[in-house]
Amino acid sequence: ETKRGEKRGRGRREVSGGGKMNKGKVFHLAKGYRGRSKNCWVIARNRVEKGLQYQYRDRRTKKRELRSQWIQQIGAASKQMGNLSYSRFIHGVVENGIALDRRTLAELAITEPFSFRAVVDTVQNPPASEIPRVESDPVKSYPVREFPAFADRSSHSIGEVVMAEDQ
Repeated sequence: ETKRGEKRGRGRREVSGGGKMNKGKVFHLAKGYRGRSKNCWVIARNRVEKGLQYQYRDRRTKKRELRSQWIQQIGAASKQMGNLSYSRFIHGVVENGIALDRRTLAELAITEPFSFRAVVDTVQNPPASEIPRVESDPVKSYPVREFPAFADRSSHSIGEVVMAEDQ
C-alpha cells in the first residue's frame, strides 16, 4: 500500500491486441534487444509494446511501398516497350479486359518481357472484334482476353484463372 492507502497496480498489463502481457512472453519477445531492454521487466515491457506497434504499422507500410514499386516497374516497362505512360497503359488494360493485377504485370515486365510485350501490343492495338464478357456477378461483367503468348503454358485463359480465384 502507498501512503494514501491505495493499492499499487500489480495486475497484468494489456496489449493493444487484447492479450495479456506476462513476463515470460515479454522476455521471449525481447530476446536480442540491447542492454537492460532484454532483462529488466519495465524496460522490456515498454520496448516490446513499442516494437509491436511498429510491427503493426509497418505491415501496412510494406503493402503501400510494394504497390508503389509495382507501379514504377510497370510504368518503366510500358515506356520502354511501347512508349506508353503508366496511366494510359493501365487504362488500356482495363478497357481491353486484361485481368492481370499490378503485381502480376510488374513480374511479367521483369521476368518475361515477351509476354509483357504481348500485353502492351494488345493495349496499343486492340482487336476489332467484340470482347467476350463473362458474367460472374450480376452487377459487374469482366471482359476476358486470350493471349497467344500464354497459350502454351496452361489450358485456361488468363481471365478464367483470375475469375476462378475471385470466387
